[in-house]
Amino acid sequence: MHILGKRLLVVTAHPDDESFLAAGTMLKNAAAGGKNFVFCATLGERGKAHLKTERSSAELKRIRRRELERVSKFLRVEALKLGDLPDGGLSERKHRNALRHGLLAFSAHVKPDMVLGFGRDGISGHLDHITAGDVAAALAEKLGVPYLAFCMSPELQDSRGIQALARRRAYGVYIEHHHALESPDIIVQIDGRRKLKALKIHASQLERGDPFHNMPRPAARAMLQAEYFALRASYTQRARGGFLYTKKRSKS
Repeated sequence: MHILGKRLLVVTAHPDDESFLAAGTMLKNAAAGGKNFVFCATLGERGKAHLKTERSSAELKRIRRRELERVSKFLRVEALKLGDLPDGGLSERKHRNALRHGLLAFSAHVKPDMVLGFGRDGISGHLDHITAGDVAAALAEKLGVPYLAFCMSPELQDSRGIQALARRRAYGVYIEHHHALESPDIIVQIDGRRKLKALKIHASQLERGDPFHNMPRPAARAMLQAEYFALRASYTQRARGGFLYTKKRSKS
């Protein structure tokens, strides 16, 4: 399945999600003549800032907004939409509804060919990730376009990888038991140097200047070589006992 040269709507929960999980894909998409659009639900004010002085939640929101705006230019994002919903609160009904309405309005403007977002595991089990993914997948269903769920690399799919993710679960709101990580169907080979540059634009989130701090080195290297996605079958087609798209691993 070809995903490059398309109108890609990337739905995230916090600033830096887009760089960890799809920066290389967005850069390749733009180079192939496609267009990138990003909807970020929150400004990540609960995320610990690795800055020299402690910052308030309001200050951190401003800092992370600027970082996201800068990285969006670097990733050649055509339009960036900020939901400005509360970090850690997306699962509350009123915030989930606000996310749904905001995302629907944005999608009407950008008319995506595909929607990219979190899968059922939320990568780290963060409740905001899972909620944003549920809403994004429902949007793709409504629009009748493919939904690609972010996946971790195979190097993070083992017990050491799960432990590494658990060590990063300090500052958000997480489900109690982590769902099994989704397996990728689509692999996009990327330029690791440019992805690393995107990650480092989110300077407030860098512990010891390293976006992969406390992550196994093989897993960090893998994240700079490729990005991984699971192709989500249409809920409607699944209910009928079939699939809209054949799940077959492909490389781009």
